[in-house]
Amino acid sequence: MADQYAPSDELQQKLIDVGYVVKASDDERFFLWKEYTIYELKKYVKKWEDDRRGHWQHIGEVDGRPICMSVDFATIDGMLVAFISLTSQLCDYKMLDEWMEKYIPVAQYDAKKDNRVKITNAMNFSHVIHEIQRQQTE
Repeated sequence: MADQYAPSDELQQKLIDVGYVVKASDDERFFLWKEYTIYELKKYVKKWEDDRRGHWQHIGEVDGRPICMSVDFATIDGMLVAFISLTSQLCDYKMLDEWMEKYIPVAQYDAKKDNRVKITNAMNFSHVIHEIQRQQTE
């Protein structure tokens, strides 16, 4: 039986290529873009390319009410970053975390590799910048 909450093939392919996930509303994402491309913090980002097609995903239900999220992408200095935000009237953050762990490779903890899960929020966006810088120096 197919998983009714699985992402489309197009979205799944993009999620496989993601280097970091940021939980951020549209307003938070706009603020980050503005700060890192126009104002004080622009020295940390050379190139930010938005893919504004956007995706909408139904991730589950609570008492018959849908839990939905939006996913937008940006390539920041060569790293594909997913910006995810719950958009339904009813939000379930635990359900979102479980969905991301199931479908987004960088959200899956691998105890054998002892890797960090690459998910953050808008307040800690500097984690994304540090990861980009780390990868560029390897």
